[in-house]
This record gives sequence, structure tokens and C-alpha cells, in this order.
Amino acid sequence: MFRTVVAVASIITLGFVGAIAAEPASAEKASAPTRTILQRADIPGTDLELVYATMDIPSGAKTERHMHPGVSMGQVVEGEVWQQFDGQPKRILRAGESAVIPANAVHEDGSTGKPAKMAWAYVVPKGKPLAVPAP
Repeated sequence: MFRTVVAVASIITLGFVGAIAAEPASAEKASAPTRTILQRADIPGTDLELVYATMDIPSGAKTERHMHPGVSMGQVVEGEVWQQFDGQPKRILRAGESAVIPANAVHEDGSTGKPAKMAWAYVVPKGKPLAVPAP
């Protein structure tokens, strides 16, 4: 079942990347990363839903330490981002590279200096938020 969910998330992510990359960049961005939910779908036979979203990360912006109640998979569409899990060194992801975040893994991420855009697929329990602050 998990492989099916990951496969569905991958297909959706790859299908939307071209459309996201074609979007014009806005002239002004907020100082914090912003997530835009594009689509939600129930995963039949489970209490889970698949949520597809984009995240715009302004130059030098970062998230606070947080975690997701389910697995998430993302790809850098443009720019460059860093990601750091608690107790591990930062890693850099460039346009075209992807990451998988296990459920409840505490982490933070941000842009490396230029604005960045990511596409994310989240598999979360229905009714739960996509992200919660780390304890």
C-alpha cells in the first residue's frame, strides 16, 4: 500500500512540475515561505489523503522547525534550497532534485539566497494539518 501511495504521489508531482515551472514569477514575495494547496484527493480504502501543493520560498527565507504528520515528497522546480533534519547537517537541493521526508521528522528548510519554488505531495491522515511546529 505504501508503495502505491508513493507511486501516486510521484506521478502527480511529475505531472504538475511542467505547469509550475511555466508560471510567471511575481514581482514581490512575502518574507516567509508560502504554501499553496493545488489539489486534494482521498486515498481509497484508507483514512489518508494526498495533498499536492507548491511552496514559494523568497530569497533567504526559511521555515521554522516543523514536522508533517505523514510522508511528504518534494522537488525543487526552480532555485536552490537547503534542508536540515534535527541532528544532521544541512543538505542542498538544486532545481530538478527531490527529497522524501518521513512522517514526524523534525526539520527546517529555506532558500540559499535566490527565490526558490518547490512542488510537494503530502500523504497525511484526513483532517490533519500538513505541518505542525516542532515540540
